[in-house]
Amino acid sequence: MTVPYRRVVRRLAVPLAMALLLPGCSFFGASANENERIVLVDYHYDQFANMFARYFPNHLTVRQGDTAVFRQAWNGEAHTVTFGTMIDTIGKPVWAYLDKDQQAPQDVLNGTAQAAQAIPFMVGQDNVVHQNGAQPCYLDGGIPPTDPNTPCPKRAQPAFTGRQVFYSSGFIPYQGTDRDNTFRVPIASNAAPGTYHFICLFHGPGMNGSLTVVAKGAAIPSQADVNAKAQAQIDQFARPLASTFNDAKKGRYPVKLNAPYKFVFAGYGSPAEQDVHGYGSVSEFLPKKVDIRVGDTLRWLVVADQHNMAFHVPSYFPEFSVAKDGTVTWNPQAVGPVASVALPQSQNSGPGPPPKEVTPQITDGGTYDGSHFISSGLGGGGAADIGYALTFTKPGTYAYACLIHPQMVGTVIVH
Repeated sequence: MTVPYRRVVRRLAVPLAMALLLPGCSFFGASANENERIVLVDYHYDQFANMFARYFPNHLTVRQGDTAVFRQAWNGEAHTVTFGTMIDTIGKPVWAYLDKDQQAPQDVLNGTAQAAQAIPFMVGQDNVVHQNGAQPCYLDGGIPPTDPNTPCPKRAQPAFTGRQVFYSSGFIPYQGTDRDNTFRVPIASNAAPGTYHFICLFHGPGMNGSLTVVAKGAAIPSQADVNAKAQAQIDQFARPLASTFNDAKKGRYPVKLNAPYKFVFAGYGSPAEQDVHGYGSVSEFLPKKVDIRVGDTLRWLVVADQHNMAFHVPSYFPEFSVAKDGTVTWNPQAVGPVASVALPQSQNSGPGPPPKEVTPQITDGGTYDGSHFISSGLGGGGAADIGYALTFTKPGTYAYACLIHPQMVGTVIVH
């Protein structure tokens, strides 16, 4: 048997040196007025649950005095929109390629690695939120705080001039605030005409875009034109994922798997899904419903992105929260194990060719009787090389979910 492999990079705080790189439901809409243009951040795809770490379209043109509106589709993974001369300068050798929709050579990517360490990414490799990247930051000079626990000085959001050292939305909230799922960037009337780059501090520079500012009064693409470009990019981006996912439903997988037992895929991907401006994956359990017998052990093989398997989830379970003082917290129960040993991260989730075959490393979560909240913790992220197992001891119907991706749900029926 074979399984998919997508050449993913580490989702959280990926260094710049590793930047890699079907019509969906409507998420567009007319802009509020002629002086606004809307960019989509992620996207709700209608053929499968998903995570698209990409801006649609990845390039936007606005005029001095206009407003660029970034509208987020919440699929469970955090996003930021982060500009600044720091981003433009550090990534300059790479932007020369990405602006042409070309992949930068590996030596160019490697050459940016040292400088990229100055960027305050939102989450560390330990899955702990860094406040210097998670909170809004608008700096005219200097550099962002180097202490992960120290946010930038608080100030009202200024208009974007193109001259700020750092200009970041921070974590874009998805509930409970007056700026849910939206980041508005007013362009200063004296903004310097030119092209400016932005990245996501959660997914890293692999999720990138650019904004061109032109003189006030200049002709620019209409919102309808922007929407058409975004939809075309969504179609192209989703196509290989949809194709591979449909193949998987028919039992066809592109990488050999040594797994002589009953299993469920947790997530899915495609080796053909490569885009220099972002990356994405399928957030589904496959199959979504499984029948087993008391005493059976069920295994989940995590593919393409990091996921967890959680049963008996509390009725109210916020993934991220923003305190009154602006502190952003990632619920430790959403990422860490609960009443279980931890699911490890894949060591094969970086760039490179697909493996020819995979033997999964299975983490035994023990027995489960449906009486309590249990979660594997966030892990995997490669070519099905990381798995999780539970042995069910009582009959019943057990609903479960990935605590990171809210649309990713499944059912185990124990007879």
